[in-house]
Amino acid sequence: MRVNVYARNLGWLFTDLQQNIAKYGAIASETPLPDMDAYICLRDSEAHLSPKPDKTLTTLHHIHPVDLRGFGMVACVHPFQERQFRQRDTKTPIFTLPIGARDIPVAPFPDKPVLGGFFREVHSKGKRNLKGSLLFKEAVEIARREFDFDVLLIGENLEHIASIGRYEKRGALPEDYARITALMTTSTSPMIPLSAYEALAAGRPVISTPREFPFNAANVVFGECARELSRQIIAVFSMENPRIAPQHPFSREDWCKAMVEEARKLS
Repeated sequence: MRVNVYARNLGWLFTDLQQNIAKYGAIASETPLPDMDAYICLRDSEAHLSPKPDKTLTTLHHIHPVDLRGFGMVACVHPFQERQFRQRDTKTPIFTLPIGARDIPVAPFPDKPVLGGFFREVHSKGKRNLKGSLLFKEAVEIARREFDFDVLLIGENLEHIASIGRYEKRGALPEDYARITALMTTSTSPMIPLSAYEALAAGRPVISTPREFPFNAANVVFGECARELSRQIIAVFSMENPRIAPQHPFSREDWCKAMVEEARKLS
């Protein structure tokens, strides 16, 4: 049975996911290959390219409305997406499985507290700073009035806040989590960033704007505004030992394997 996983190579996450999915028997390509038995579309914006919509598993990574009626199956990465999708479409088969973390090593903390921000800023549909980069910067500046700590930014489109710490323009690697004491995520979306899953897997606390974690996220603290986030930064760094038991509720390998298994059911 031939399963084709397709996605344009724009770098960042989707290329990595495509390569992982291919390890489980799918054939990877940038555009759909002809005459395949089933397809996996990694970007919902590219679903219309499939030559066999009814044999196509499309993954949702956004929360904006997408019409996927007539497609074989839809995979969500957060329960919020499934609830929202069901308000528009009650017939298309759908399931939810977070992508989760890679194999992240657990390592000692840095000698000096380090706050990590591993993300790529996004500006879309007239809205700016969707990942909350300016909020991140403001919270750091307020917290530093009372506590001395470093900042490690890894990602893209973060030049405008690079002055608050060290900025490395690339995707975060599993070993990068050993370089931080805690991770902060400030995006406006209710979705869970993969960096949050990976920080928890590394035994690092997560400081977040309000969002729904699809598991018992006892090691996540929340703040709605810069001042609340700054207080959480100080609280986490003031702990005698902020290390937490690693949490690994979802794994990237399980997700990639499940995509192939579900797509094969459509052939």
